[in-house]
Amino acid sequence: MKKLTVRILIALIIAAMFLPALGGCKLFGKNDERYLAQIIARVGDTTITLGDFEAAYLNELDMQGVGYYGFDPDSPPSEYVSMIEGIKDNVFNNLIRKRVLELKAKEMEVYDRTKEDEAAGQEEYDKALDGLMENMVQKREDNNSQIKFAKEQEIKDDWKAKAEALGEDDEPIDVDASAKEEYEKWLAETDELMTEDEIKADAKEEYDQILADYDENYGLEKFLEDLTQSAQERRAFEAVDASVTDDITISADEIKAEFDKLVADQKEEYKTALPSFGLRWQFDQAKAVNKPVIEAKKQELKAEMADATEDQIDKALEDWKMETEDLLQEDPSFVLAFTPTGYRSVKHILVPLSDDAKALITEKRSEAAMAEDDDENEALLKEADAIRDEQLLAIIENAEGIVARAKAGEDFDALIDEIGRDYYLEREPNKTLGLPLCSESTGMPEDYMKAALALEKVGDTSQPLATDEGYYIIQYTTEINPGTSNLDDVSENIHDILLAEAKAARMEKMFEEWEADYKVKKFPRLLEKFKLNRGQYDAVG
Repeated sequence: MKKLTVRILIALIIAAMFLPALGGCKLFGKNDERYLAQIIARVGDTTITLGDFEAAYLNELDMQGVGYYGFDPDSPPSEYVSMIEGIKDNVFNNLIRKRVLELKAKEMEVYDRTKEDEAAGQEEYDKALDGLMENMVQKREDNNSQIKFAKEQEIKDDWKAKAEALGEDDEPIDVDASAKEEYEKWLAETDELMTEDEIKADAKEEYDQILADYDENYGLEKFLEDLTQSAQERRAFEAVDASVTDDITISADEIKAEFDKLVADQKEEYKTALPSFGLRWQFDQAKAVNKPVIEAKKQELKAEMADATEDQIDKALEDWKMETEDLLQEDPSFVLAFTPTGYRSVKHILVPLSDDAKALITEKRSEAAMAEDDDENEALLKEADAIRDEQLLAIIENAEGIVARAKAGEDFDALIDEIGRDYYLEREPNKTLGLPLCSESTGMPEDYMKAALALEKVGDTSQPLATDEGYYIIQYTTEINPGTSNLDDVSENIHDILLAEAKAARMEKMFEEWEADYKVKKFPRLLEKFKLNRGQYDAVG
């Protein structure tokens, strides 16, 4: 079963009050209860109704973020028809499988609710409410930040305008210092920002109102019951799965055979799709970066949960993994079995031109692209180059100073943090791992690629590279050695993938047998005309 994260639970609390808006307004006619009571499947002595389907379908639409696409799920645009039909099919089939698992768990006498289920449900409930309150506070803090950013920019623009308006005989203005002084004075005197106490009080008021509305429309007790039921089913279904698949093992020979196949497949793939390796390398490196972080967290949990069992600690660790932003994204389904020749990872510092200069250069290059003839195009491009060269003169001394510091041995990551990260390095995994590049990589300017690939060894730093954005200073940070991976390094990953596949295949076979045992009958015809927006009607079906 898929475990809901706190983030999703918060969204569900808020969204549940407005569920009618997701599929349009549901006008319940006199026959609506009869409509929803229609049977779409029989499993053993139990039935699954359109009402069961509708509840699961609405939840899945919300989970899939369909509301963000801005269309009515009943009448999707042509490009979304297959997506909506896929959601319907998955919901229908999952309802049947869930019912089969429920019957099997009851047959095995592992379905009845336990105290552990109740504790797990309460824990999820408390997390959801705590997360909702944090969300309310964060919203107000973000609003404060937006006000401060806008004011800071406004003050800076005012001082820049004053400086530009000065005459030759006027005393020059230090724009940055003047703007900083005025901004700090505004911060000390303004009443436009909410204080910490005001944020907490206002957030609590909205939090209480949301919970009151939710309780009235849906029911907090029902929400807790749903979470407890989910925990109960998760535990019971895991017990069923274990009874069927715990005897499955993967041999060393199977791991070796899969490894050899992966090596051959990846060698062939990179002959025609070399750039695809870059992101895969980052996913692979993420495992190594994450490993000590996860181990440190596990030790921390052991200290905090001194009386807990190993299973309880592992569960707490998994919960943390789902919520934390401290881990790089991994792809557990991919094994790096072969590394092609010609890759390296680099990082860079951008000493930027001013926004006004970049806008003017972009404008000239856009005019050149729309020029009516080659002569006009060439003239406009020269004009753009001249503007760029003039603006670059103002920052070349700074750029050369940074290069000197890097070549003197200063930590490049520390320099990046000091000077500021640009778009390419402000997000993970690039922030930690850098940009993996080869001669066929795209996404960076051609001059950048040439300079990055010309660096001879790890630690080498380029001279300032002039671009329309400013000066790039590039450092060769990681050598990516080509060749076949060590089997010992990837065998655990291969084992886990093969084991998961084997378990899934076993469960698929068992589902076929169980569906026959429970005499499952499906009536999908009713779903073909299913609508969320039913309105008033006289006939059922």
